[in-house]
Amino acid sequence: MATVPLMSRSVRETTEFRHDAPLWIAQVMQATAQARGISRAALVNDILGEFCKLRLTEATLIQRMTRGNPDIAEVLTEGPEA
Repeated sequence: MATVPLMSRSVRETTEFRHDAPLWIAQVMQATAQARGISRAALVNDILGEFCKLRLTEATLIQRMTRGNPDIAEVLTEGPEA
């Protein structure tokens, strides 16, 4: 089965997301999912969804607060000001 790149504009709404995790994390995740009566995948999606919402809120705030300030490329090439 072919996977779709994460930023692709295809019709597919999901992609496989796998990784190795320390055993204790997997055990807590499994126990939490069972306690809530949901799958571990649903729990991971809830956690990642909240994380991403926070990052998008943070990025939006940074973008709004720095509007009109030097371009990020300019800041990165010059380094921090003394």
